[in-house]
Amino acid sequence: MKSHQVFTNQKINIEQIQNINVNNEHVTKLIAFANQDDNLSILNWDLDDPSTWTGITWNENGNVESIDLSFENLSGSLDLSNFDSLKKLDVTGNNFT
Repeated sequence: MKSHQVFTNQKINIEQIQNINVNNEHVTKLIAFANQDDNLSILNWDLDDPSTWTGITWNENGNVESIDLSFENLSGSLDLSNFDSLKKLDVTGNNFT
């Protein structure tokens, strides 16, 4: 599995930064979602740096552990297959299909 190496937060409260490799499949699926409709301009993510992805929390193994994209007025579809480490998902207040 190919991976991106980033500095990212392990906790939502942004207290500790660790160098980890993030899951390339998760990155690819989140980029595909961000590129739908106006999502990227709403999210303001730097697609080359997953640590900037507000609402996404990576665990110590580089897998997405939490997604909180609530009330962002996002649209489209988000493929979460193989997000086995996902513990929290909040997409309330969006227009997902």
